[in-house]
Formats: sequence, C-alpha cells, structure tokens
Amino acid sequence: MFCVLIIQHREKSFFEFLFGRFKRDTYDLKTVPVFKGAPFYVLTVTVGEKGADWDYIVQSVGKCAKRLVTANHITVPECEGLGVFKSEMLYNKMTENTFLHIIKNNYSRKKPFDICFIDKNAKHTDFLVKVSPYAFRITVATDKKEEYSDTCDEIIESTGLCPSVQSAAAEAEVKICLDRRIMTVNTTRGFLNIGNGGDFTVPDIYSSLIPPKTDKYSFYAALYELCGAFDLGNCVFDVVEVNREKMSVDNVHFT
Repeated sequence: MFCVLIIQHREKSFFEFLFGRFKRDTYDLKTVPVFKGAPFYVLTVTVGEKGADWDYIVQSVGKCAKRLVTANHITVPECEGLGVFKSEMLYNKMTENTFLHIIKNNYSRKKPFDICFIDKNAKHTDFLVKVSPYAFRITVATDKKEEYSDTCDEIIESTGLCPSVQSAAAEAEVKICLDRRIMTVNTTRGFLNIGNGGDFTVPDIYSSLIPPKTDKYSFYAALYELCGAFDLGNCVFDVVEVNREKMSVDNVHFT
C-alpha cells in the first residue's frame, strides 16, 4: 500500500486573516480499492498559514507515510517516518514493452533481425526470450555468461536459434541495452537511437483512480509495485525519443 498526499491551503481572505488561527485544520483519509490489487490511501489535508502537521500525517497513515505520492508538487520534509516513493521498476518494464512493440511493428518474416543484446549483469534474461522470435541471429554481451545457460536452452527449444553468448558487444542491425534503456538500429537512413519513453496509457480500470494533479508516473509505479496492479506491467510508452526528437511509437520505422 501507499498514500497519495494532497495538501490544500485555505483561501487567504480577510476572514481567514482574522479568524484562521481559530479554525481546525482537516485531515480527510480515504481508502481506495484497486481491481486485482491492494487498496491505497488518499489523505487530503486542508490547512491555514501554519501548514501541515507532519507528525499527525505520520500518525494518520502509519508506514505508508514512508511511501508517499504527492499532488501539486508538495515538498515533503526530510524527517523520520516520512518518505516519497520513487522507483524505476515500472519505467524499465514499459521500456522493455516499448522496444518489443517497435520490433514487432517493423518485423517481416522474410527479413528477421540480427540482434545484439547487451546485459552485463544478466538482469534481463526474460526479455531475450520475448525478442527471440523476431531474430535470425542473437548475440548476448554479458559478464555473467552462466546466467544465460537456461535462457539459451529455452530459445533453442522454442525457435531453433542458438544465441551466441560473449563478453563484448557485436555489430548487429539492432542493439538493445536495457541497462541504458536505449535501442540502436542500423538502417539505410543511418542509425536510430531510440529511448526516453514519454507519456503512456493505462487500462480504463486504473485511469480513473489517479487523484487530480498527482504525478502520473509516480502514482502508477506505486500502484504496480506496492498494490500489485500487475496489468500495468503491460503498458507501452506512447512517445519515445528517436535521435533526440520526440516521435509516436507507432511512427518509428526502420525502413
């Protein structure tokens, strides 16, 4: 679970100036259910000039105060019991999905790809299995060759391809490095360097859950990682940078 924190300030009126100190700040905590996942909290705080009582916020949401997702670019103080949720897990997953989506869009049975996959620490073996049906040759550059033994056996059994596992990257039509989150394609028009995924679309069952003015990526990353909304792991970026220019994913063509 996690908590979305919304802090609202009462209007700076003459009445507020005179009597604001006598008004009680409000801390409205709601639990939001999630389809196929754990619920999350939304804490809406309405305060005057003194601002939020951070100790009370910690008391209100408990351990979730260390996993806050904020709205309106709220600055959370550095103190015990408080923390803002940050993770690249969903971003990395969507990068994988996007590279695979682009490869599928450009694939032809008459001309499969020569692929070099760079994975120094053997953290992305599953991705190689997914991309293997679109290749006629696969080279893996890794410092942990033994970690690729089972993966290579699976690819040989399913596709007939025998990946070459070595220490250095090889020249190839398509080079993919998930550690750097970049895919480089050698085309007749020159090299395409693809990365930096932008906006993304989520399933309708989740799109209505995000509170207004909440950072989109942080919210869905928390929903994916902390609430088990694993369907979000199928998302693809709508936009990527190709040679530092933004482009719709479906408009990325190799020829």
